[in-house]
Amino acid sequence: MISEPQQTPAQRRNLMFLGVAGGLGIASLVVLLATLLLTGTAAAGSAGRTASGIVSTERYSAACLVTQYKDQGRAHTQNIKEQIPRNSFPPTSGKHYVDPARWGNYTSPIAQIQGIHNLEHGGIIIQYGDRVSAADRDALNAYYDKDPNGLLMAPLNSIGTRIAVTAWTHLMVCQKLDTRALDKFKKTFRYKAPEALPKAALEPGR
Repeated sequence: MISEPQQTPAQRRNLMFLGVAGGLGIASLVVLLATLLLTGTAAAGSAGRTASGIVSTERYSAACLVTQYKDQGRAHTQNIKEQIPRNSFPPTSGKHYVDPARWGNYTSPIAQIQGIHNLEHGGIIIQYGDRVSAADRDALNAYYDKDPNGLLMAPLNSIGTRIAVTAWTHLMVCQKLDTRALDKFKKTFRYKAPEALPKAALEPGR
């Protein structure tokens, strides 16, 4: 049998130091990774996006957070299925379909690439996830009917229990329905965009 070589006290101290340092390094790495994941999740809101492109955030209520994103431009595309990198979801600016969607309250999802054109014209888009309660959906319909000019409303299944409201370069994500926050967002951003049209051009059906 071959015996293990004996270690001197100095060697044992060095090995202990390296072990502790290595452990701290692993622990630090774990903490760093956890921090990055939590930060990315917090910044992403409902979208699963990273924090890149964020200009500022403002809390309108306990349920609703508004994020301003960098303007990604106003180029047009003829391809409504074109895949374009975005700095938020739902998107708030960037290359978009050449024709805007008709203003109205939709029962099926709209093409995000087309809705951006409506934002460019000064509109607001309200979208709700597939797990928003029936009572809140009814309340949203009533909210839309009360003042529909310059509004698009549609389901967006992937955001679950959340409600997302967009204007040009701005996204409000609400964990639950808050009509006061909706009012504030609408008052602040409706009819204000790079190519804002007259209010008459934003009537339902146009």
